[in-house]
Amino acid sequence: YMGVSKQAAQKRFVPRESEELDLPSGGGLSRFTMRARNVVQHAKAQARDLGHDQVGNEHLVLGLLSEPEGLAAKAIVALGPTLEQVRAEALALLEPDGGASRRRVRFSRGAKKTVELALREALHMGHNYIGTEHIMLGLLRNDQESAAELLSGLGVTRNGAEKWIRAELAALYGQPSPRSG
Repeated sequence: YMGVSKQAAQKRFVPRESEELDLPSGGGLSRFTMRARNVVQHAKAQARDLGHDQVGNEHLVLGLLSEPEGLAAKAIVALGPTLEQVRAEALALLEPDGGASRRRVRFSRGAKKTVELALREALHMGHNYIGTEHIMLGLLRNDQESAAELLSGLGVTRNGAEKWIRAELAALYGQPSPRSG
């Protein structure tokens, strides 16, 4: 455990309601890996391209797919669906809204909650960074959102994803795989 209270961690990692999740400012996303930052940037670009002024969790799903070498995308494929299937389903949930958005793209309340849950997932796993795998686990934990339903409907469940990610990290870093967690 990192010796940091949840409150201190949230103060450090989670943007306040008034703050935007902007990159590469550091701030709220300073602990994000480069791939995780790319996921967020891609999600913002997708929202903008579709004419949306808010980044939702479906945009974050599309962002995860933009990093096929990230643990999240690898976990998705390992658990069943192809990245193209997931992309098609996510795009089907997103209605284009005219032309590209000219306004600043902000994060929806649901997407902010996913980022907060990604931090909790990272802390839960004992990590001091937020990677694509934590964003995906945060998405899946945010189960009131259609993006979580989309993934679990394709066989990418929170338990299955966490189990696969833990085993993969154990193999990568030569640690024994924890039985539960």
